[in-house]
Amino acid sequence: MASRCCTSTRRHRSTARPDFSQARGLDTLELLNRSSIDLATLRQGLTTLPDELLEGMGLGAGEVAALRAASTVVSGQRPD
Repeated sequence: MASRCCTSTRRHRSTARPDFSQARGLDTLELLNRSSIDLATLRQGLTTLPDELLEGMGLGAGEVAALRAASTVVSGQRPD
């Protein structure tokens, strides 16, 4: 009698974060509604995500500048 292989029906969630460092066209993305971004993705993409995209996700222009300045201090780089 042949053995029968079973497949799991359990779903697995990925905890991987998107990597926007190679993404193209984010500066031309038109958000139709407010969107959100999680803190880990924001931290990872802070230097590469365009201001317009971050502002479309609810961050103010001053907040984006402050976050970038704080990020450079924490990483040991000098702010511009």
